[in-house]
Amino acid sequence: MNINSASTEDEQKKANEYKKLRNYYIKMFQKIDLIHFNSSITKSIYEDYFELPENKVVTISHKNIRTRHKSVENKKSNKLRITCLAPARPFKGYNVLIKALDELWDSGKCNFMLKMFNTVPDERKYLKVVENGFTQSDLPEIMSNTDVLVAPSIWYETFGFTVLEALSFGIPVIVSDHVGAKDIVGNAGIIVKAGDISELKNVIEALINDPDNLSKLKDNAKKKK
Repeated sequence: MNINSASTEDEQKKANEYKKLRNYYIKMFQKIDLIHFNSSITKSIYEDYFELPENKVVTISHKNIRTRHKSVENKKSNKLRITCLAPARPFKGYNVLIKALDELWDSGKCNFMLKMFNTVPDERKYLKVVENGFTQSDLPEIMSNTDVLVAPSIWYETFGFTVLEALSFGIPVIVSDHVGAKDIVGNAGIIVKAGDISELKNVIEALINDPDNLSKLKDNAKKKK
C-alpha cells in the first residue's frame, strides 16, 4: 500500500469521526432552551457553528479568588515590572511577548523587566525566570513585585484565571482579545489584538513613558471587587 494513500485514508477517517462528534453536539445543544456562557469569547465560538437558543454571558469567577489588594503592599521599582504566569508556549503568546520586548530593548527602551515561571527557551537581559514555577501561596509575593500582568494568548481561552488573580491583588493587566477574562478588565487594564507584536510593544512602551497612567490603572484595579 502506498504510504501517502494510507495517510490520506487515515486523515479522512478522523475527519469523518470528528464530523459525527460535531453533529452530535449540535443536536444536543439544539435541545437546550437557555445557555449561560462564562465569557463573550465562549459565546462567539459557539455562534460560529450553529444558531444559538436564548443565551446570556455570565462571568463566572473562582470562589477562592477574592479581593486581596489590601493585604499586599506593591513594592517600588524604577523599572516597569512585567509578570507573565503563562507557560512559555507559542499558543500562549510567548513568542509575541518576547518579540515585542526585544523590539523595545533594541530601540533603547530598557527600563523594564519580565518575570516568568517554569522553563523558558530563551535568555534575555531583561528576563528573570523562576524555573520551579509557583504555587497559590507564592502569589502575594509575586504580585507585590509586579506592575502589570500580561496574558498575550494566541489561542482562544474561555476565561483565564491569572487575569482575575492579578486584579484581585490590585494589579492592572494587558490581555489579548482572545482571552475570555477581557470581559472583566474594564478600566483596570488594556486589551490588545492577539498576535499583534507592534500593538503590544506600543502599549508597554506607553506604560514605561507614562508612570501616571500606570498609577491610574493600578488605582482602578484596586477598586475591582
